[in-house]
Amino acid sequence: MVLAVVSYLFIPLVLGLFPPTQAVSETLQAQNLALISGALDAFVAAIPDLIPWP
Repeated sequence: MVLAVVSYLFIPLVLGLFPPTQAVSETLQAQNLALISGALDAFVAAIPDLIPWP
């Protein structure tokens, strides 16, 4: 799991260092941001279901 997170963060960083691969880096960063945003939205949407109401 840690390896996957490091890969998702490290690969776009390394690709962004070289001009021919900067477009690929930007695409990967956008995909990573969309993935994180979707997971965060799902978590926030699930919070009301976690609170027990009498």
